[in-house]
Amino acid sequence: MTLLLVTCVSIAIATLASLAAWRMAADAERRSAARVARLAEALDTQPLPPSNRLRVIGAALAVVLALSTITVVAVALQEQRTAQGQSSKGKGQTDEGGSRPLELVGLAHERVGRDLTIRGTIRNPPGGADVDALTAMVFLYRTDGSLLASTQAPVTSARLTPGADATFATTVPADNVARYRVSFRSGDRVLPHVDRRTQS
Repeated sequence: MTLLLVTCVSIAIATLASLAAWRMAADAERRSAARVARLAEALDTQPLPPSNRLRVIGAALAVVLALSTITVVAVALQEQRTAQGQSSKGKGQTDEGGSRPLELVGLAHERVGRDLTIRGTIRNPPGGADVDALTAMVFLYRTDGSLLASTQAPVTSARLTPGADATFATTVPADNVARYRVSFRSGDRVLPHVDRRTQS
């Protein structure tokens, strides 16, 4: 939209400038012709044809402004096409290069005394990308839904390759824990995952 607005403004300015230059050249030519006519009348001779210099200058200025307008329009269109191409390319790279979400294929817990042990199995689906330093993040919530605590549980594999499974486990105090939620990180990135437990 910005390029289109700049283009329209440039065309309008160039058009107005061309009309103004042409009008100035025409007025100057009429004044020159009038002066020549008065001089010829005073000398009692035939008036000489007025000089075409101003007309040529006006026409040249109009041509320059028209070429400038065409250049601005061409540059604006080229920049717009380039931006659209980069946007399409970036989208294609995201669609093609983006890894598939991890799959949570198992999750269970057990209470032993005052401790709560949470275990799970995570799968890197075929066609995914290698995942290094994968960590399970376990969030514990009270009965009122507020966050009680969180803990990390490294998975058993240092590198999770496509099609491979890995397990994780963590033990936390069970006091006031009503429910928990699991997510996964690799370094400082949160990795998306889908729940496949009902399908398995």
